[in-house]
Amino acid sequence: MTRPLAAALRRLVQTRIPSVPFLEALLLLQQRSPQRLAAADVARQLYLDDHEAVTLLDQISAAGLCRADGDGLARNWRFDRDDPELGPLVDELARCYATQLVELTKLIHAGKVPPAP
Repeated sequence: MTRPLAAALRRLVQTRIPSVPFLEALLLLQQRSPQRLAAADVARQLYLDDHEAVTLLDQISAAGLCRADGDGLARNWRFDRDDPELGPLVDELARCYATQLVELTKLIHAGKVPPAP
């Protein structure tokens, strides 16, 4: 029997992760941290076209979960481990993705919950 997802992890998924491809791109950045990745690198790993990868990476950056360096086509993205709460939480998310994928995807597909004030 799997244990339930921690409340902080559920909150992260419900408020900041809108789709499974978003989650997979975030986890790819986390796994490769501190390396910077180009959109083409993410596209190749996730079987997307470059445009889809740029869109996902921009969404992840807008959600405050990664940083973009550079401009235009020369942009690269990296997971931001500077936040002492976010880094360990995304590390836990990666562990749960490996062991509780079905529960995570159900939570994502259930819809977004507004963040608490």
